Amino acid sequence: MIRQPSPAQSREYYVDAAEAARFLSIHPRTLQPVMTEWLTAAEAAAYLKVRPRTLLLWVRQGRVPAHRLSGVRRCVWRFLRSELDAMLTPSSAGAAQEEA
Repeated sequence: MIRQPSPAQSREYYVDAAEAARFLSIHPRTLQPVMTEWLTAAEAAAYLKVRPRTLLLWVRQGRVPAHRLSGVRRCVWRFLRSELDAMLTPSSAGAAQEEA
């Protein structure tokens, strides 16, 4: 049963456990981890199987595509998984240039 709070409480609605269970049985949710395209420096380093410090060095050298988030005290980087995959796969144009 949904009930309104007393005037002393905030203006939120409270739901008892039976109501919540009934709602979840009608509207089941799959609780699967969400795979995001955006990776933190630690996640990207694990994905590339290098240390985070090495990855950040490569970012400063321009060897790895990265996106800088604005920060006041320190630089925060995010990486797109698709860009890291593209960086890892050799392009056909690069192979043709090496053969010539």
